[in-house]
Formats: sequence, structure tokens, C-alpha cells
Amino acid sequence: MKYQNLLARQVVQEAQTDRKIRFLQIATNLSANGKRKVQTAVLVHTAEVQGFNESEAYRLLDDLERDGMLVEAGQGYVKRP
Repeated sequence: MKYQNLLARQVVQEAQTDRKIRFLQIATNLSANGKRKVQTAVLVHTAEVQGFNESEAYRLLDDLERDGMLVEAGQGYVKRP
């Protein structure tokens, strides 16, 4: 049972990482491959269209900013570093 719980946690972590990668790809595509800033509202809306819910999109946005994968580029905008 202990081994099953460990595997279950690992599967959840991998799924969360996959979602983070998908969200980051959306941001990269919207920002002309990371060269321009993208409006946060547009990023969240595009993520919603592609299957994310709004709260998940904002959570991933915060996580990626904390991880240094996205940076705030003015109020209401983010970009790749």
C-alpha cells in the first residue's frame, strides 16, 4: 500500500508538471516565441479555451512567475525572461 501511495503521488506530480509545460507553451506561442510580452488576461483566456479553468490558469501563472519561467512585464503583462 505504501508503494501504491508513492506511485499515485508521483503520477499526480507528473500530471501537474505536464499542465505547467502546456501553459508555458501557450504563453510562448502568444508572445511570438518569447520575444514579446503578452497580456495576462489574453493568456488566461487562451488557456481556458484550451481546457484549463480560470483558477488553474492563475495558479499556474503564479507558479511559473515564482519559478522564474515567466516574469511580470508591466502591470497586466508577462513575458519569458
